[in-house]
Amino acid sequence: MSIDKIQSESINLADNFDFTGTVTGAGSDNKPYFAAVLNNGLQSVSSNTLTKCTFNSVLFDTASGWDSSNNRWTVPSGEGGKYFISGILEAYSGSNDISKLEVQLTEILADYINKAPGKELTDVLRGIAYTDKEGDTFFQFKSFWRYLLKTKSWAEKTYPKQKTLRLLQIMFEVKEKYIKIESKTVRTLVMETIKLEKPNTRKMKVEQEPWQ
Repeated sequence: MSIDKIQSESINLADNFDFTGTVTGAGSDNKPYFAAVLNNGLQSVSSNTLTKCTFNSVLFDTASGWDSSNNRWTVPSGEGGKYFISGILEAYSGSNDISKLEVQLTEILADYINKAPGKELTDVLRGIAYTDKEGDTFFQFKSFWRYLLKTKSWAEKTYPKQKTLRLLQIMFEVKEKYIKIESKTVRTLVMETIKLEKPNTRKMKVEQEPWQ
């Protein structure tokens, strides 16, 4: 017997159904989509001046609609419709605040990595940072965040988890990476150890004495 209409009260959700036709209206793949970010430093803006945010990199772009020459994403041909767009901007009040933040975060991150360095990659699972022979350091953000709070010097209300993670990405070019450790897929942060000595936002300028 063919059925052209199914009512909810007559369906047994434990049954299996084989459809020979096409099911429509049952969801979508939500494409195209993209995410653009600002990498490699901060962008300066002037007071009371309209300024375009120059996102210079994309995390993903399913339709290749991003143009890095003008920092613009163009809707691909045939993909017109309704789009949900959201963005996050973080502002800092001045260079002095940034310099203090650089020094503080650099010192805390250096202590976390060097105080009890891991001997192998599996130490990352125990909340310890591990640096390989190539100079790349691996650690979990949740472990670093716990260490950060233990210092009792970090302004967690001003710089909560997501802002702190973004600072790590900006200042030290930290990248998120999923790696296999003991058959587990672990979300880690990876950074070149040299970035710890030279934060990316600016080189710390120290005036030398005449005899140096």
